Amino acid sequence: MMEGIVAGRLAGVPAIVHGEHGASRFEPQALRWQRTIVQALLARSADALVSVNDSIRTRMAAVWKIPETRCTIIRNGVDTDKYHPSPREHETPVVIGSISRLEPIKNFPCLIRAVHRLNTAAGNHRFRLVLVGEGADRARLQAEIKALNAGAYVELPGASDAPETCYPRFDLYVNSSFSEGMSNTVLEAMSCGLPVVATDVAGHRDWLTPETNALFFASNDHVDLARQLSVLADSPTLRAAMGARNRARVLEHFSQTNFIRSYEQLYRRLLAREGYSDPFPR
Repeated sequence: MMEGIVAGRLAGVPAIVHGEHGASRFEPQALRWQRTIVQALLARSADALVSVNDSIRTRMAAVWKIPETRCTIIRNGVDTDKYHPSPREHETPVVIGSISRLEPIKNFPCLIRAVHRLNTAAGNHRFRLVLVGEGADRARLQAEIKALNAGAYVELPGASDAPETCYPRFDLYVNSSFSEGMSNTVLEAMSCGLPVVATDVAGHRDWLTPETNALFFASNDHVDLARQLSVLADSPTLRAAMGARNRARVLEHFSQTNFIRSYEQLYRRLLAREGYSDPFPR
């Protein structure tokens, strides 16, 4: 925020837009008052503020003491040609996937415990978990897997430069984060026609309809998560129906084309206000 806005002003950029995509930084108790004051001053210096959901916009207004009307919501978009449905022919095991940096906020230990619970109850390795990504939490996740003796059915393949090739492996997608703005990987999974299980947090409820686009579970509750995973695993029909609805919703509302057009329209308005009659070639 500081680098972008200050550098923009020093460079004479005619329209400066600041975007916020996460919520945790807005929690007042997590911020020193000095940082909050600096952020509030910088926010006033931007020509427009953008958030990806309504809860972030509300926090921006409350913490930085600015009118909510100064904040525009532009939701993320996804390349629907790159991320598209692919046939999944396997029947067992049920492959549960998630793609993310391996960081504490993503709460992957909860997901590992949920899959372990399911396999323990089934008495076999009916479920397989694939966590694609890299990060500071790898050692902790490896320790969790070892403690549960879950190495036979939990994979940590590392980061991927081509995440679009990972989704065809999955039967369903999980986001277990403590907090989210608007998850790009959930969008990608939906665009690939996958059903979703997600934490019941504001950043998911803001744009996902329960039972229609995702099954929600209580934050950090691996028992509830296992229950929701089991509902989808036991019903291929439900998985297919939710996956089809998710693909259709992305195509209608969250395509990359719509995302870019929204930002283009915002910049056109701001630049027109500064006297630029046609800032972008048509």
